[in-house]
Amino acid sequence: AVQSTNVNVVEILDQTIGDQKAFILEKNLKVEIDAPSVLEIKSDEQILLNVMSNLISNAVKYTPPDGRIKIKKKKKGDRLHFSITDTGYGIPKQDQGKLFNNFFRAENVKRHSSDGTGLGLYIVKAFLENAGGKIEFESKEMKGTTFTFELPLVLKGES
Repeated sequence: AVQSTNVNVVEILDQTIGDQKAFILEKNLKVEIDAPSVLEIKSDEQILLNVMSNLISNAVKYTPPDGRIKIKKKKKGDRLHFSITDTGYGIPKQDQGKLFNNFFRAENVKRHSSDGTGLGLYIVKAFLENAGGKIEFESKEMKGTTFTFELPLVLKGES
């Protein structure tokens, strides 16, 4: 069940990046954050943490050394918009339609990382849809990927 509370989005973002710090340093990745310093919404903290954790860890895992990750967030009307852009391996065109299927992993990333269940993006999509949000992506193989997701500032049924 969705548990709605006041959630500081910036704290969740900081925590998620902190969890990836060792990998970011090891790969010498440049992480840019373009966002207001404080942003609070009425949402489910666990859902937001899971979504951010999955998307940021994927960006870190699938971006080669010396790459860049840019995170943008902003309020747009009654919705919170996030985008996470990396300069990673990208998703081959033939795999893009299957990306949110459970247990799916693109062939090109299997060559770069043997770990992963193929459940992360499937779960992210389910979490977001359950909370009234949505997720999209754009990707070019060997150029990178941008995942964009949005959530309502106030969860369905709350005010």
